[in-house]
Amino acid sequence: MQQVVNIVRGEVALSANHSKGNMYSSIREFQILKAFDVKCHPPSTPKIIQVNWSCPPLTWVKCNTNGASRGFPRASACGGIFRDHGGSFLGGFSESLGISNAFQAEVKGVICAIEFAAVKGWTNFWLECDSSLTIQAFSSLSLVPWRLQNRWSNYLDIIRGFRLRVTQIFREGNSYADKLANHGL
Repeated sequence: MQQVVNIVRGEVALSANHSKGNMYSSIREFQILKAFDVKCHPPSTPKIIQVNWSCPPLTWVKCNTNGASRGFPRASACGGIFRDHGGSFLGGFSESLGISNAFQAEVKGVICAIEFAAVKGWTNFWLECDSSLTIQAFSSLSLVPWRLQNRWSNYLDIIRGFRLRVTQIFREGNSYADKLANHGL
């Protein structure tokens, strides 16, 4: 029996020591790993990144947009806030979109922002959102949901006359747009 226990311990240790997985931070798990002679792989230390909202350059308008959804698909909305080089509020929007998903709400938020900027004549325009997929849609029409592709194409034509900058911001730096999108819900 002891020989079988030793074989099992050896095989567990051999396979576990080749594992790249992380352990949980519990004493019980630590005891089990030590009993089987397994090297501990504690989880990585989380990175802390400072997130700041940056003002746009002089003569530019910056819009932060966000989409929100209460499920897939469920009620959704989008929102956005426009600010100038001093961070002063220039306008905003919050719109209920009915039934759709979060990505459709994000794309619709960008469309609303471009529409708003075009009406106001803001051609030096910085668009910022927390969805990397939405930013990728500017270079790949196939990512845009089919229900929005015609409008998206129309707004891509509009922004050809813009000096446009599109960036991503972490969710924590996009809180005002998030509040507007949730208000639309």
